[in-house]
Amino acid sequence: MADEGRTVPPGDIATRLADRLEDLAAQVRRLSPDWCQPERFYEKRSDIAGEIADIAHVAERSGL
Repeated sequence: MADEGRTVPPGDIATRLADRLEDLAAQVRRLSPDWCQPERFYEKRSDIAGEIADIAHVAERSGL
């Protein structure tokens, strides 16, 4: 999200995180099993879960 050496105002971080969370929520709503490639569903789900965890860490470090 924010560059490591750069200070970003908390409001900017909160806005960027909120926008990304909205994008991830839309991806979750569209997520459905792929009967031709069943593992694809689990890969996408894991990717989304990983991004949400990353966002949680950024929010925690930023004091949000």
